[in-house]
Amino acid sequence: MAAREPEEPSSAPRPPKKRFVPSSSSSSSPTRSVDEDNDSSEDAADPLMEPFEDFRRDAIFRQWKEYMRFGKRYKKRKLSTENRQQTNEASLNIWESQFQQLRKALHDLVSDDHAESLKAVKHQRDENNSYQSMLDSITEHAPSMTMAMKKSKSTPITDSEITRSAQSFKSKRQLIAEKIKPLLDPSLQNEYQDALSQWQSGEKMFNKTKDNLELHTIKYLVLAEELQLMTRKLEVLETLTRETRLELANAEHRLVSKKAKISESSSSPTQVPGNDSIDSHPPPLSSPNEPSEKTVTEITPLEQEENTLVQVRRTLGRQLKDIEEMKEERIDLKQKIIQEEIDLISLPASRIDKFSTVYVPEDKLRDYRQESDRLLMECRRIRQDRENLKRSRRAYMQERDIDQLETIQGLQNKLHSLDRELNEVRGQRDALQIIIDEVKHVGTAGRASLPELELIAQTRRDRASILETELLQLHKKCAALSGNRPFYEMAMAIDDNNEITIKPIQHELRTLEETIKELRTQLAGQAEADQQHTLDHDIEKMLETSHLKRKVDEFQEKYGFHVTRSEDDNDVVGKLKETLDSIEVKINDTQKTLKNLESGEIESSSVVAEAFKGSVMLDEQNMTKIMALVKMENDLSRVRTERGKYHQVFNNLNKAKDASKMVVNALNVQKDKEIAYMKELIEHRKNMKDQINNLDREITQSNMALEIYQTKKDEFDETLKDLKERSHLVKDKAVELEKAIMEKIRLTEQGAHERLRIEENSELLRRRIEATTQEERPAETELRNQRDEFRVSCYFFLGLNR
Repeated sequence: MAAREPEEPSSAPRPPKKRFVPSSSSSSSPTRSVDEDNDSSEDAADPLMEPFEDFRRDAIFRQWKEYMRFGKRYKKRKLSTENRQQTNEASLNIWESQFQQLRKALHDLVSDDHAESLKAVKHQRDENNSYQSMLDSITEHAPSMTMAMKKSKSTPITDSEITRSAQSFKSKRQLIAEKIKPLLDPSLQNEYQDALSQWQSGEKMFNKTKDNLELHTIKYLVLAEELQLMTRKLEVLETLTRETRLELANAEHRLVSKKAKISESSSSPTQVPGNDSIDSHPPPLSSPNEPSEKTVTEITPLEQEENTLVQVRRTLGRQLKDIEEMKEERIDLKQKIIQEEIDLISLPASRIDKFSTVYVPEDKLRDYRQESDRLLMECRRIRQDRENLKRSRRAYMQERDIDQLETIQGLQNKLHSLDRELNEVRGQRDALQIIIDEVKHVGTAGRASLPELELIAQTRRDRASILETELLQLHKKCAALSGNRPFYEMAMAIDDNNEITIKPIQHELRTLEETIKELRTQLAGQAEADQQHTLDHDIEKMLETSHLKRKVDEFQEKYGFHVTRSEDDNDVVGKLKETLDSIEVKINDTQKTLKNLESGEIESSSVVAEAFKGSVMLDEQNMTKIMALVKMENDLSRVRTERGKYHQVFNNLNKAKDASKMVVNALNVQKDKEIAYMKELIEHRKNMKDQINNLDREITQSNMALEIYQTKKDEFDETLKDLKERSHLVKDKAVELEKAIMEKIRLTEQGAHERLRIEENSELLRRRIEATTQEERPAETELRNQRDEFRVSCYFFLGLNR
């Protein structure tokens, strides 16, 4: 076996791959529907998904190793169960041998003269043989039964039932041991004590396995709860990682889009003021190139000045609008950058919790967690109540068992007292019977002559019967010597008829006596004379009727037809002729036989003389025998007294036999109960073994799942670390982006200041040109003052906005 174990991995089938499907989040982010293609491409290119294949291979290899370890453990358990079964079978054989020895000892105690006890023992032996055959069949079918029980889950027996049955079995076995100990030899007692100690050790081992099973169940429940909590935590971590990935991708997209917008917004204001300045500069530059038009008409400078003012107003409005937009965008960007800094500095959970898509699942998760905690507390309370009920039930069942045992003990005491009273009554009956026998013996002792006369009469009857049989044999011999078969048959028939005809007459005599008694009882109240007269008259009538019946029967036997029947005369004459012919033939035959008998009569007379001589000798022998009988009567009287004593002894033995019979019956009943209980214990042990195997299998599976989830947790911790590093990188990028944005804003402000300076310089140049080219007019001075005031107000407004 050790050499083949390394080759098993190559030949064993490879288990299927396990799919580690991450749990999908209950709700997706708002931007997920917009960027599904980008997300799928990012998940495909994500380096975090690369070690999953290696993890799958490692998990499959670990699971295969666990299967191999489980197979080895199962083989070891199988060998241990087989050894335990062999020890149980050995203890069962010891128990059966002890029971056979006990039965043999009880059988030796009972005497052989009692036929009823022998019959009962034989019947019990047949029952034991049937039980033995049943046990053999059970042992033969045990493997198939174990396989069937392994395939199907049986309902286990509760602890209270086991303890109750074990305690009842203990008490019953102790009672049986106390009853059987005085009947057993010392060797049998030692063997019985060894078997009992072995049974107690097996019971202790069974209780220990039961306690271990309870501990394993508790550990399994704790591991199952921890596994559930781990699965919940892992689901939450998976959702958090997916959401953080999505949020990081969305943040990167938003930053890219914002960067593009900022670059566009920073480029547009620099182009628009340049165009305005280019558009605004040509009129003043073209004004010195057209002196002819200004000299021709006086309205053209005013119009030109108004146009320049309108253009300046337009440019200033456009610049103000651009500045306002840039200010609003700058404020929004600053707020977003500050918010991003706060989000990056704070924990990821606070960042995730700000989304509306996470608020609702988190609240639901919190509610579910509270509900699960509440249900867990309720389950613990129910379990505690169940344990309390179990404890109280065990105590209650123990009390009920104690009460039951007390009632059984009381009933047994009553039964013993009734047996004692019955034995006393039987002893009194036997004593009275002895007294009656003694009285009868005393009454017969005074009439010692009567037995002698009875013996003489009996001997004479015997002698007469012997002579009658000898005479009958002589008649048969003579009939046989005649050589006539009909005569021999007739002689035999006559003898038979003589013997037969006496019985009906005796029967009629009995019936007549009965009728006489009935008539006498009926006529008891009448007068004695009338009663006697009617009785004699009835007796005469009955005698006449019986005589007539007899004559009618004889007539019918003689002539072949009944007197009362009405038949034809010819038939009657024919029948009479036939009878006459037969009688004549018989008469001729009898005459021949008589002649033969006369010749044999001489021989019979000689035989009778010899028989008479023999009878005289028999009388002398009878006298000697009578004297011997007198001596035997004296011996009989002495023997009768001894018989009374022995009768009493036999009655006591009968009582002992009844008691032993009752013990045997009780032992048989107890044996049946013990066999049934042993079968139940064997089945329960098999069920417990199956449950232990199932629990071990579930524990191994839970340990494997726990290892897998532990590895997944470690991987998720690594992914979280990677995500934190990425968040720090994003934070650095955001800081750089903020610096770039501030630089852009500084450049835009600097460009605006330069543009204002250029405008002021252009305005000063234009004033100088106007001062040199045009004269002072009151309207122009007034317009110039208004323009200065408007420009001052514009500068003041710009300063406030800055």
